[in-house]
Amino acid sequence: MRTISCPAPIPDWVAGDASSAPRRGERLAVESASATQGGQGMAEGERKDVAGLLSVVPPGRTWSLAFSMLATTLGIVLLGLIASFLLVLSKAPARVHAECESAMDLARRLIRSAERSTFGAPAAERLHDTILALREFRHLEVQIQGGSGLGAAAQAGASGPLLLLHDTEATARRPPEEVPAWLLGWMGRAVRDIPPLRVGHHPLIGTVLVHPQPYDEAREFWEELRVAIGYHLMLFLLVSIVLFLVIQRGLRPLRELQTAFERLGRGDFSRPVVEEVPAELRAIHVSFNHTARLLEHAQREHASLSRQLLRLQEEERASIARELHDELAPYLFCIRLDASSNLALEDETPMEEVRETFVSIDENVSQIQARIRDLLHRLRPVDIDVHGWPEALVTLLDGFRTRFPRIDFNLDASGLDVVSDDTMRVSIYRIVQECLTNVVRHADAERARVAVRCLPHAAGGPGILIEVTDDGRGPPAQTAWGRGLIGMRERAQALGGSLDVLAGSPRGTRVMGRIPLPA
Repeated sequence: MRTISCPAPIPDWVAGDASSAPRRGERLAVESASATQGGQGMAEGERKDVAGLLSVVPPGRTWSLAFSMLATTLGIVLLGLIASFLLVLSKAPARVHAECESAMDLARRLIRSAERSTFGAPAAERLHDTILALREFRHLEVQIQGGSGLGAAAQAGASGPLLLLHDTEATARRPPEEVPAWLLGWMGRAVRDIPPLRVGHHPLIGTVLVHPQPYDEAREFWEELRVAIGYHLMLFLLVSIVLFLVIQRGLRPLRELQTAFERLGRGDFSRPVVEEVPAELRAIHVSFNHTARLLEHAQREHASLSRQLLRLQEEERASIARELHDELAPYLFCIRLDASSNLALEDETPMEEVRETFVSIDENVSQIQARIRDLLHRLRPVDIDVHGWPEALVTLLDGFRTRFPRIDFNLDASGLDVVSDDTMRVSIYRIVQECLTNVVRHADAERARVAVRCLPHAAGGPGILIEVTDDGRGPPAQTAWGRGLIGMRERAQALGGSLDVLAGSPRGTRVMGRIPLPA
């Protein structure tokens, strides 16, 4: 009698061929390694991108800091020199005015003294000598107009050396060619308000005109100014060189810091920057070295966690493969045997034997369904889909109470409605589940308390606090991060949170986890 037929052939590995399962695990391991290598390749590409961003200066019309500091300082010095030059130049007319006015006053006194003197040589000769002396003054110009000259006085019997001054003879001086015209004009403005000295007409000498003349003073001022400009230019050049060297030396730590950033972008943490630098830059160098050490530690931890994650993935896949092979395969094999035996039964076989075969098949199918539910629960907590959130946590605690009645489980969940992200819900569920599993396996505790609360006003921002405490034997002196603890910490860190295992008070274990809420 044929009662049940198999709709499709059963694979060999279900029928008991165990060699196919390892081959499947090997294929999964190869795929995982390839994915990991791809992730490492992406990380390497990201490091290259960062190194490129750090080593390539973005284009722009920006001056270097050294040039800006040098140009600013030298610009201020140059402006100071120009201001000094303008200040000296603005005071030059007053200086020329004082000098010329003093010379005119002296000439006025000498001429009056010569005219009024009643001692010695005749008046004309004394006046003549005085005029000759005035012609040698630096700031005066003497002009003589009219008169018959002193030669007539000699023919009349005058004694002493006589100098003949012809009519219209003038001692006008030519402007110095080496002095710029603008400076002569600037100096000339200073003597315009000084009136000329006119000596009354003398029958032998004529009319004497004495004018202030700034040419000699302008020449002297120009020579002094050129020398001062030369000295100041030399000083300016010397200051520029010294300032350039000082700035280059002062900016050397920044260039070293730039080189260190480039090394950091390439993933080289072996060479810290020197911290013996000026006080203004020392804090930056110390902070850089501290940041580099943190990045190096984070990189090593990331690499270690990646290796551990790969190992855990492979172990999990191997465990699933073993369960499929060791748990489901025997039941499927029994079902196949029962079905084959039914096919071999004759029509006159008693109904009781047929019923026993179907009962065996039903029991095997029930076992398969139970194992599949366990596998599905390991892959994803079905309580969240079936009971919703946060009732899934209540269902989880009820399940532990049912299976382990000797332990008093207590749940305090509040404010969890704000958790809308499915990944965060699963992570919270798995962390609580793993903590309770550890309590059952290792703590030897009588009470376990689970608190999952929302902290909207926490110092680090709103987040979810997970706290699981028990009154068991407590963690060892050096907590060994096993698979479960590593999984919990990785789940918390993947969401930007943290997880710590601490000793309880006064006894037991306390697991503290915090997961920030997404913005």
